[in-house]
Amino acid sequence: MIRRSALILSVISAGMSLGCSHGTTPPIMEVYSIYVSNDGTAINLLISAPSYSDTLGILCKDNVYFDTVIVDESVDTIRYALDSTFLLKCAEHDKIFLLDGSNKLISLSFYGIESDILSSPLRVVLGQRDTLFLNDDTSGYTVRTSEYVKVQKYTGGLYAPLPPEGYDTLIVAGSNDTLIVWQDYDRDGVSGYDKEDIFWVVLIKGDSGTVDVRTIARRPLSEDDPLAFTGYRGLELCFKCMEGKR
Repeated sequence: MIRRSALILSVISAGMSLGCSHGTTPPIMEVYSIYVSNDGTAINLLISAPSYSDTLGILCKDNVYFDTVIVDESVDTIRYALDSTFLLKCAEHDKIFLLDGSNKLISLSFYGIESDILSSPLRVVLGQRDTLFLNDDTSGYTVRTSEYVKVQKYTGGLYAPLPPEGYDTLIVAGSNDTLIVWQDYDRDGVSGYDKEDIFWVVLIKGDSGTVDVRTIARRPLSEDDPLAFTGYRGLELCFKCMEGKR
C-alpha cells in the first residue's frame, strides 16, 4: 500500500480583494525573495514597501493578525522574518497573508512536497529521494535510515535541534513517539547544518501502524529559482497542537 503525505512548498499568489475599490488599482506588493537565516530559525521575506500605507499586516490563514510592521516611508524594501511568532500564534502553518492599505492581499502558501509512505515493512521516502525504515517489534520500532538521513526523538520545542547534535542513523522508538528527521537533501555529505537541509517530523501512530509526515521546506525548482528555500528548522507540529501535546 502506498500513501502520499501532502507536505509543504512555498509559492506566492497575489491580489485577493478584501472590499470594494474605486479608481486606479494600486500596485500590488511583491515578494522579491525568500531565504533562511539565523541557523535555520527564520524564513526571511524580502517585500516591496506598501505604496498606500505606513503599515504592513501579517495575518494567519484564518485572517487573524499576528504581527504589524511599521514601514518607514524612505524604504523601498522590507525584510520580514517568519520565526517562532508565526509557529506559536498561527494554528495552521500552510498559509499566511500580507496586507497593506490598498485592501489587497498577498497570499503566501505552503504546500506540495510529497513523501511516499509504504507499509510491510513501514518505510518513508522523503521528498522521493531518501528512505526512513521503521521495523516494528514488541517494544516499538527500530528506525534506521539511508546514508543521507539522520533521526532523533522529538523532545519538545518549535525547532529541530541543530545538526549533528543528537542525530543518528539507527534508533529505537516507541510505538507512539514523534521523530525529528534531518535530510541532507543535496547530498553534499556535510556532517552539520547547511541551508540545503530539510527537516521532517514523523509521528508514529502505533495503534494504526502508520505514520504522519510533515515539513516546512521548499525544494528548489531550478538552480536560479529566486523563491527556493530549504534549511528551515521550524517544525510543522500542527497535528501536535490539535492534540494539545506541543
